[in-house]
Amino acid sequence: MASARTPPMVGVVVLNWNSAWFTRRCLQSLGNQTHPSDRTRIVLVDNGSVDGSLVELRHWLQCSDAPPVEVLATGENLGFAEGCNRAIRMLTDPGTAGSVEYVALLNNDAWADPDWLAALVAAMQGDDRCAAVSSRLVLEPEFAPVELTARESPLTVTSLVLTIDGSASLDVLSRVRTEGFTDEGALDWPARKVWRLAPHTEGRLWVPCSRRPARVSVGLIDGAGSSTHLDAVLPEERTTLLNGLGTGINDSGEGFDILYGEPDRFGEPGVPGTSHEVDGFCGGAALLRADALAEVGLFDPAFFAYYEDTDLSWRMRRAGWKVLAEPAALAHHAFGASGGGGSRWHVFLDRRNWLVTNLRNGNRRERARALGWLSRGGRRLFRVNVFGRVRRGHRAQAEPLATWVRATIAAMLRAPAARRATRPGQKPTRRVRGVFQPAGSPKAPEPWPGGPLVVYIDVGETLKAGYRAGIQRVVCALAAELPSGDERLEVVLVRWCPRNRRFRRITAEEHASLLRSGGGPDLPDSDGPMERLKSLLRWVSERTGVIATLRHWRERVFGARRRRVEDSLLIDGFTPGSLLFECDAVWNELEVDRDALLADARRRGVIVASFVHDLLPLQHPDWFAPRLRRIFDPVALAQLRHSDSLLCASSETAGQVREVCEQWSIPVPPIEMVSLGVAAEQQAP
Repeated sequence: MASARTPPMVGVVVLNWNSAWFTRRCLQSLGNQTHPSDRTRIVLVDNGSVDGSLVELRHWLQCSDAPPVEVLATGENLGFAEGCNRAIRMLTDPGTAGSVEYVALLNNDAWADPDWLAALVAAMQGDDRCAAVSSRLVLEPEFAPVELTARESPLTVTSLVLTIDGSASLDVLSRVRTEGFTDEGALDWPARKVWRLAPHTEGRLWVPCSRRPARVSVGLIDGAGSSTHLDAVLPEERTTLLNGLGTGINDSGEGFDILYGEPDRFGEPGVPGTSHEVDGFCGGAALLRADALAEVGLFDPAFFAYYEDTDLSWRMRRAGWKVLAEPAALAHHAFGASGGGGSRWHVFLDRRNWLVTNLRNGNRRERARALGWLSRGGRRLFRVNVFGRVRRGHRAQAEPLATWVRATIAAMLRAPAARRATRPGQKPTRRVRGVFQPAGSPKAPEPWPGGPLVVYIDVGETLKAGYRAGIQRVVCALAAELPSGDERLEVVLVRWCPRNRRFRRITAEEHASLLRSGGGPDLPDSDGPMERLKSLLRWVSERTGVIATLRHWRERVFGARRRRVEDSLLIDGFTPGSLLFECDAVWNELEVDRDALLADARRRGVIVASFVHDLLPLQHPDWFAPRLRRIFDPVALAQLRHSDSLLCASSETAGQVREVCEQWSIPVPPIEMVSLGVAAEQQAP
């Protein structure tokens, strides 16, 4: 125990799952805390990331001014509950040096104000029977209001598009917060909110946006089915909305974030700002007492994700402990940025764990209340999604009801063991997936208001090459340094997946290979005797089908797990408002038509920038083998035609660009000069 003069030893747990940019920002905020750094242990738990984020984070921790961080890699996705438990057990083990008195939790898509940890510790030390302290979480980014009035007929919001500073537009309908609206969203996958304003009612849309000037376009449908658009300039004033100040339990036994979506008025005159008792803490930003965890247990690993904090809070209160909320402990949360609702995975876990929490912790009346609400919810799903649609001549949407039924059965099977478990989570386990539990997929990075510029870099050609010539070295250096070089950029390394005909993020193994040195010193001689022999053997093998047969059986025997990982990293395309940075080698046979790719990207609102090393094959075709020119020429011309800007390493290359553009009647794009060998973050596009 810490003396009155010595601050307590505190551990902080951050869980990463395929989200390096958010995790890096979170860890940076923890390095700026006013709680003494020598009394703080930060543990990063990587929960089996498959996208290379652990490789990227380890590289950043070794090569930057990052705070001291202990890395705990689970090797597989154990869920939020057991992932956090792994670090909590390590931090609170009394037999190890540096055992902590308190454990703080901070979501990786959140960041903490400098006094966050000190405020939590002060609140905890003020009450010996306090088991947990919940933070004041605010939503990120800030919001601007749009006022609407429904007159004789209702209004339904069908779209909401934000344009910041005249740049690419962002669809922010899923991020909007509302006042006066009701959710009429379809009960299907993915579950989407549809906001409806009743007749003769005033409502407010809180639109997420940065502090830069912005316009918004709101798509509306009235009761007669007529559609219209409201275009408006957002007011300059921005409002911070609360994510929550602790959690409560409503009449159906559901946990909810207290004051969610309300303007943050704490710190204003007349607004109380002292700690107070609440039903539960939010696991996204909280402080837990080690002694209380030793008594009641940790998170229940069987929950996997969602409701584990509500369940633990309820167990703490049943044992006579208190849960407090501390307004002075401020953290900012990009709600749903590294995960999200609306999928069957989320709905299944949320409904199953809600029911298990009530059946485990509630009294007879509370358990009956939850079961009654469960029955009413199931009947509504049948009435709306099955019976109602069939009666109107539409196809039934049975999957939401089936997910509800599966979640109910899974909860009933889990409830007896949950009630018997007095201190769950005390021992490590890998049994974290329950019956019927769907698999979840990593969320792909996407632009969001106030967030970083998402930069896609296609590194497929460097990954395919067995050598590291000049341009491959540039690609590898960018992959290593650019992600951590500028917090305004979120770098996404991608490659083409021929099997799915889509791009995907690269895997952890592929990411690691970019950071390793090695390979041949330069480009192989395509016209040498060995290369001609290899080319002949490839031609014979392809004509006889030997190569195809070998690849087919190799995939069937060894490729199942790899395919699952690759499929989980597929992206639907380059998102509007992002940047596609073309910098890879173009000496290999390309698997996607670059001219069509870049033209389509620009039509979708994607910024295209290209690094041009030289254009000698276009200027001096007799210097190069025909095979190389056949590959190089169309790619280089596509980059010149469709790039919003070009990066050149020398004035000579810039001159080549102007000459080739004039020769091919291509308007010269804006040219920026960069110097190879300078730190990558200084040359960010």
